[in-house]
Amino acid sequence: RLLVLRSHYRSPLEVTKATTHDAATALVRLDNFARNATTQVGPLTRADADEDVIGRFVAAMDDDLDTPAAVALLFTNVTAANKAMAEGDLDGARPLAAAVMEVANALGLELHTRADIVPVEVIELARRRDDARAAKDWVTADGLRDEVLRRGYVLEDTPDGTEVRKA
Repeated sequence: RLLVLRSHYRSPLEVTKATTHDAATALVRLDNFARNATTQVGPLTRADADEDVIGRFVAAMDDDLDTPAAVALLFTNVTAANKAMAEGDLDGARPLAAAVMEVANALGLELHTRADIVPVEVIELARRRDDARAAKDWVTADGLRDEVLRRGYVLEDTPDGTEVRKA
């Protein structure tokens, strides 16, 4: 859906591996934002949403269904909300984050605000991979990572440790 929304309905839609991958990466960014925002500022409601952002979204949609402008507005506010949260300005981040959630919802983009439940077997594979990496056994670590991928999950190495989430 995000791939389609990035093109105006009157323009040709380019569907390639690159555009598909880019849209998938952008959707992961939106999901990560939703989880982070919910964790930092708490549950978000329509009443919390920045009315200026909502007004600009409505204006874009009223302008010949300008979905590319609406998507650009969405990501501009993701950046602004992330910046506010990084600076500790949770009161400033809340209306922007709520507006992002509202715009995404209006565009039909379902954002995931909680981590998926990961099966115990996949968590065990991730733990074994971490052990193999610590032992510098890269072949085993790569094999375990590939097995996690085959089961529909991805591993993300962060400063806080390995995170496992749905692919």
